[in-house]
Amino acid sequence: MQRFMLRTSCFRRSFVFLPVSLLILAVSPVYAGSNTDVTLANIQGEWAHIKYQLPKKQRKAAFRKLYARAKQIRITHPGKAEPLLWEGIILTDYAGERGGLRALQMIEQSRKLYEKVLEINPYVSHGAVYAQLGNLYFEVPGWPLGFGDRDKARALLKKGLSISPDGLDANYLMGKFLLRQKKYREAARYFQRALVALPRPGRAIADTGRKSDARKILEEITQQLNH
Repeated sequence: MQRFMLRTSCFRRSFVFLPVSLLILAVSPVYAGSNTDVTLANIQGEWAHIKYQLPKKQRKAAFRKLYARAKQIRITHPGKAEPLLWEGIILTDYAGERGGLRALQMIEQSRKLYEKVLEINPYVSHGAVYAQLGNLYFEVPGWPLGFGDRDKARALLKKGLSISPDGLDANYLMGKFLLRQKKYREAARYFQRALVALPRPGRAIADTGRKSDARKILEEITQQLNH
């Protein structure tokens, strides 16, 4: 059980000591037929490639370059929620790969980006920002190092699920949260829901990677419960 918990629940120390990447949401663009649609689709595809296909030693540099592109998209499309959302997603992943105290500052910046999304359009990309913020609140260390807060995390994750009850990411991240609380049977149910989530158009790499992660964790939970 000790090895299992080390593999799945020691993220709070990652920002300070280890360059461990956070598990990040994948969402689809909503500006159909616009230049933003095409650009964000490219950003999303590159994000999935970096996260799930690149060797770990190459990810930090790749995320740094992708973050610069995402930031430029946000600047050139002021007042749009989804460019803000994706800038936050990529910055969070970049921070996770970078690690150290600087990563905590970057994560704080990500939180501010998500809060702006909530002000503009909290339902963009099926309410993905709620699950994303919830993920931050339970992955980031608490005071005095960070702003981590289990109660806020739970409330945000539940809100995300209320908007996207069958969503891959919403269920996966709730499963992670419950796993952290050692509520293994409850966590397993959410991972199972994540595994049967419908495929998202244009998101094959992200869907495959996220479901592969869910399957591995679910197998470990099942083995532990059967002991």
